[in-house]
Amino acid sequence: SASGTNGIQANREPCNGNLFGFLFVVVIVIALMFILYRQLYKNHSGLFAQAMVALLLMISQFVILMGDFYAPLMGSDGGTVLAVFLFLMGIIWIIGVGIVAIIKKMSSFRRKK
Repeated sequence: SASGTNGIQANREPCNGNLFGFLFVVVIVIALMFILYRQLYKNHSGLFAQAMVALLLMISQFVILMGDFYAPLMGSDGGTVLAVFLFLMGIIWIIGVGIVAIIKKMSSFRRKK
């Protein structure tokens, strides 16, 4: 039972040390998404800007996941979890934007009739 306790403590310590890396990456990703959205929104529609930001989030997190680029900041496991989470958020976001675009297109098509 003593070895089980040591295993739990060993697993708990890296998570506390990786909190700074996790928060740093999340803040940077959110800031970059905000800046990119504002730049795209100046010349394009809101839906297009959101779709591009979501697509770039998806692609960048996939590349980061495959290369394990978050590992130096928060360890391999923490980096993988964050990259998968952000990748899935990008997928959900782009699906939501697609649904809104389809609904807008259908409603404008009905008005033309």
